[in-house]
Amino acid sequence: MDFNESAVIFIAFASSGTQAFIDMFDTMNNKIHSMEKAHFIKFTIVSCICMICMSISAFAEQYDSLLQTFNAERIAIQKTGMQTLGIWALSNIAIGSIASFSVKGEKQAFWQMNAGWNIVNAGIAGMGYFSQTFPTTVSATIQEQHSIETILAVNAGLDLAYIIGGFYLKERAKTSVNPDRLQGFGNAIILQGAFLFAFDAILYGVNVHHGKELMSILQSISISPQGIGLNIIF
Repeated sequence: MDFNESAVIFIAFASSGTQAFIDMFDTMNNKIHSMEKAHFIKFTIVSCICMICMSISAFAEQYDSLLQTFNAERIAIQKTGMQTLGIWALSNIAIGSIASFSVKGEKQAFWQMNAGWNIVNAGIAGMGYFSQTFPTTVSATIQEQHSIETILAVNAGLDLAYIIGGFYLKERAKTSVNPDRLQGFGNAIILQGAFLFAFDAILYGVNVHHGKELMSILQSISISPQGIGLNIIF
């Protein structure tokens, strides 16, 4: 074998080794890129999950704060209403008790009924003031709001029945052996029924108006790439 043949063989061997090295490098490089791509995808997924969890947590705190504010306002409305009823009741008890001893006949019956009727009102006002509950969940808040509106609507209907009952007593007085008593009781019941109807109707309207804020809170929930929130329509 002469020098030229040896050189050719060496060059061929070197070329073959170089190509093998290049192929091995390409293979390793592809594996590295594949691993980097997998790590990048994994990192992206984990990052998205973390961002979603943080967004939901931040919204939950904001949502809970809005719910607490709504319930605090609702309780304040009910307590104001019970204070108003309590003042009316105590005033009628005091005035009626005193006045009933200074007059006779129909007027005495009128003041007696006013005082007696408002003993019940005072009890209702006291229980209503001190029995307010503070719901901590959406469902309990909705149930409490619906319960208050229903009670006030029913009470308004009963108030009209009281007024009708008062007129019935006045009519009975025309044929009664003790007309002054029935006439006085009838006038007092009409007065108390009229006040309670106005009271319940106004408090009902205030609660219904305030209840619209609860629907606004429920409808304010939204999830979007642009911001934190939920948008759920009930």
